[in-house]
This record gives sequence, structure tokens and C-alpha cells, in this order.
Amino acid sequence: MEYVVVIVVIFILIAWLTKSREEKSPAQKGIGASEQPNQSGGLQKRNDDIVSIVEPLGDEASIRRSFRSVFAMLTADRQAALINFYRQQRGVDELEAMQIAILDRQNDEDRFK
Repeated sequence: MEYVVVIVVIFILIAWLTKSREEKSPAQKGIGASEQPNQSGGLQKRNDDIVSIVEPLGDEASIRRSFRSVFAMLTADRQAALINFYRQQRGVDELEAMQIAILDRQNDEDRFK
């Protein structure tokens, strides 16, 4: 009988924790964690969700260091080809292409969590 009471208490705690976590989270059902509603009713992408692969991107040196770290498994030629791909696709300079590549990699990683 005591085991049943303990199990019921555990289920109640789990339900309470789940409910309190949902109330604290501003994310809505069907919306990704990095997308939040803005004032006009559309979705706004938050830039503070880059956590697992890189630290927040800042100056040029940190972007280059992060790019080398994230894409360390690629040869130098493949890294250059990746940068050129984003430069041509988006029409940006080398540094912005590195940022886009890092963020795309992060989005791919988040998609399968």
C-alpha cells in the first residue's frame, strides 16, 4: 500500500513540474523554440539560441575561430567551397558567409533534437 502512495505522489510531482514548465515557457505549440510571436502577429527569430556549437558570434576573430571549430571535419578546400557557396547564394562577404554557415549548421542540429 505504501508503494502505491509513493507512486501516486511521484506522478503528481511530475505532472506539476510539467505544468509549471509549460507556464514559464513562452513558446507556443507548433512554434520552434527560437521563433517567438512579435507585436505584429508574425514570427520573429531570436538570435540568442546559439548554444551547443558556438558561443554567441561577435567580432571577426571569434567568427573565424568558430567557423574553423564547427567545420573542423572539412578540409581547407571544402571549407573554402562552403564559404563560396554562401557568398554566391546570399550575395554576402566572407565573414557573413561564415556566420550563415554556422547558423545553418546550428539549425540543422536543432531540427533533430
